[in-house]
Amino acid sequence: MASIMRVRVGIACLSLGLSLAGGCGLLLDFSNLTDGGSGGSSSSASGSGGAGSTSASSSTGSGGAPSSTTTSSSSGTTSSGSTGSSGTTGSSSSSSSSSSSSSGKVGPVLPPVAVTVIGPDGGPDPILIDATEVTAAQYEAFVEAFTPTPAGQRDVCKWNQSVVPNTAPANDAGVASSAECDTYDLAAEAVAHPNAPVRCIHWCDAAAYCTWAGGWMCHGNEGKPYAPEWKTACESSAGLTYPYGNTYVANQCVDAPAATQPLDVHSRPLCVGGSPGLFDMSGNVGEWLDCGCEYDTPDPTKNSAYVGGGGYLESGSALACAPTRTLPLIGFYQDVGARCCYPNP
Repeated sequence: MASIMRVRVGIACLSLGLSLAGGCGLLLDFSNLTDGGSGGSSSSASGSGGAGSTSASSSTGSGGAPSSTTTSSSSGTTSSGSTGSSGTTGSSSSSSSSSSSSSGKVGPVLPPVAVTVIGPDGGPDPILIDATEVTAAQYEAFVEAFTPTPAGQRDVCKWNQSVVPNTAPANDAGVASSAECDTYDLAAEAVAHPNAPVRCIHWCDAAAYCTWAGGWMCHGNEGKPYAPEWKTACESSAGLTYPYGNTYVANQCVDAPAATQPLDVHSRPLCVGGSPGLFDMSGNVGEWLDCGCEYDTPDPTKNSAYVGGGGYLESGSALACAPTRTLPLIGFYQDVGARCCYPNP
């Protein structure tokens, strides 16, 4: 596991009114195991579920098109912040999600990938994105550490008192369990299939996990004033229709009709792109995206959000990089999970 580190990152606010999970200027401090803070100027965090930051270079393509590059699994260095704390350096390498650090967090299966997107101001915005979907083992560590308070929750999610998949909070808030997720048992999955993607979590659960993990829910590209992080990472600077090319290839990723259930992340090594080292952007499970839509109304029962990548129950154009599927924020779905974005120090 990577060493614990502190980073002050200056990031232009990606969306009006966004909290910490939205990627505004923030101080990330994961010296303690908490639920991530409430999205002010400071919050508990760790890079990609506890793995150290990976060092990488990135560039911007010509004509305003964003380009992306891979990360290496060498040491990542953090810089000193304005608080006067000195930077620390910690080694980072690929790690199994079955291992955990002294903080109790579980590292990713593969290191995060560096991607450069074009920000709302037209300038380059380097970020890191999970190389795979969030795993059952990673999310189980979050469930065990979660404190059911408004801290670390998005404004529209302050009611959320439970992040256990397919579980309605005690205060209701209109959330109800889903029959399609009745057989999903996260605790059992984290033991039997720790590298399987977590699923049956609603939008607020995914947002809370990404904050706790040290980042934010990746943004899509639905015309809101922020960088199209998820879509850019999927399609690369070439603007690919699918992460692996412009033509759909059946079974290159975990998709219908061949797939009857999700597989461990990175099970299909040809399901890679649009950045090298980035897997399962198409198929397996869809991934909740932040589109700013949760601010249309404070009532989560009346809001929907985009899901990126499609899942194992879909095929063809449903698995393209351009997000088209929308689902209610508070729903649980057997083919929807999470992937997070992080600051690139």
